[in-house]
Amino acid sequence: MNRYQDYVIRDGKFIGKFEEMYQKFDDPWHQSEDGIFNNLSRKVVSHFIRQYQIKTSIEFGCGLGNTMSFIQKETNIETLGVDISETSIRKAKKKYPKMSFEVNNIENILDYSQFQCFFFSEITWYLLEDKLLDKVFEKMKNNLSGKFFIHNLTFYKGQQKYGRKYFTNLKEFIEFCPFKLLTKVEIEENDCDAYQTSSIFLI
Repeated sequence: MNRYQDYVIRDGKFIGKFEEMYQKFDDPWHQSEDGIFNNLSRKVVSHFIRQYQIKTSIEFGCGLGNTMSFIQKETNIETLGVDISETSIRKAKKKYPKMSFEVNNIENILDYSQFQCFFFSEITWYLLEDKLLDKVFEKMKNNLSGKFFIHNLTFYKGQQKYGRKYFTNLKEFIEFCPFKLLTKVEIEENDCDAYQTSSIFLI
């Protein structure tokens, strides 16, 4: 039986078939569910936006648009959702017709330099091939000084096979990230094999 995860990372190797995944599965990662992890991490991002008086934000890896919709309702800021999958963006536009979405690759991040905040929503593991994350961070560092970077990422305790050469926990990611850390939050449930993190940096 196919799992949506197998279209992304399988047996410690990056697959990256996001378009096929969104075509075959209605709700990968259970994005539409109001679970405690989803709501808490989204509330943390909303808090960051209010705390640092952010007025415009772009979310990369917006998927079906559920996180962006939640944050926009909480903060009432101008938002744009970007994803590499045409199917995910088509579904997001249908579900949230009053919100803005578009298809693009994160390599083109400088196309959006007018935004005040850049939000990576659970996509960082998928940016490690060919040192894409290094290249994107270098572009941001050289061209987006003074902007904000919000980073949400789930880490897996003791079972992670992919990306270990980069980082395996929030502390290691913060050391890797070339921006100035402002605030970090870790969300963990008892007896859970993963924990969610939200961090905000000044570029």
